[in-house]
Amino acid sequence: MSLKPCNVGLELCARRFRRLFPFGVGAFLALAPDDRHQLLERLPSGKEQLAAAAAAERCGVPISLCDRDSKTTERRFLTALGAETLAAGSMAAFGRACAPDVQEELETAVATCIVRERDFVLAQKLVSLPGLVVGVVGQRHVPGIIAQLQRPFREEDAKKVETLCAAVHLPLWRSLLGRPLLWHLRGTVQNHRIAS
Repeated sequence: MSLKPCNVGLELCARRFRRLFPFGVGAFLALAPDDRHQLLERLPSGKEQLAAAAAAERCGVPISLCDRDSKTTERRFLTALGAETLAAGSMAAFGRACAPDVQEELETAVATCIVRERDFVLAQKLVSLPGLVVGVVGQRHVPGIIAQLQRPFREEDAKKVETLCAAVHLPLWRSLLGRPLLWHLRGTVQNHRIAS
């Protein structure tokens, strides 16, 4: 006996989905196998999301994007940091030493804004999907999502999701100062290093 899901929930927002599939999942599947393989090899992350979306498309199962917008996550992270920590963290992204208190504030902001808040949003969006659902999320989110799914649903959860997904205003200075730190978190700082 096989069970076909009603939805495949991905740990992607619309912005990240468009980066993976600029012409849609169908166009990706229409590529020659060698071309698909080359694209997969060049992906630094998101391979499991791409594979799940391709499998869902092949099986005719709707894809649901369950993550909040990546820019909102980045802005919430940068807003959570004090100005001194933001500056020190950005310098550390280029190899400077980082004081223990700065490191602790950075780790707290990552745990809150990049992991726990998204665990909550992902869990709420997955549970809101109708029918049998397959959720495809990164390993880091599994414990938090399981914890969210094991607690009783509360009416205020929907409002909390709205709040956590709402656009965040980020002053230009904070955006510019935080850019190296975001590059570092994405693992792309080496592509933006200033030539010495």
